[in-house]
Amino acid sequence: MLNIGSNIIETRVDGSLAALRRDLAAFRDFGLTAAEIPVHAVDAIRNGRLDRRRTAAVADILADFPFALSVHLPNPLNLMDRHQPELHLDVLYASLEFTAAIGARCLVYHPGRFLAEEEFSIRGPKVLSDSEERRLLDYEAE
Repeated sequence: MLNIGSNIIETRVDGSLAALRRDLAAFRDFGLTAAEIPVHAVDAIRNGRLDRRRTAAVADILADFPFALSVHLPNPLNLMDRHQPELHLDVLYASLEFTAAIGARCLVYHPGRFLAEEEFSIRGPKVLSDSEERRLLDYEAE
């Protein structure tokens, strides 16, 4: 069966479960059959750990809607992060737990970046060595 859906906009929901319910109801009323839930929109991860109580509350809301579900990782997640790689990995694992807990079948991750946007320099781009770039690529792939 073909599902047509949309993503929940994290800035519209911004942690409000009432806003999540409102947007899901609008999706249903539009005739959509799928929804992408950004884990960061519902505040289900705190300090790299899954908030099980919050996840259960989200799952209860989602149970009221017959959507095929996917989950979007937090936008800043970067498995090539050089400063806090353990935290990024913890968020990935917590997001996998969230995905399973709400019954989603797909988790969306966009490939990492050697440098986060916050590291872009006004004086020009920072340049990493070829070996450092290779190490980061290998770490992300692993």
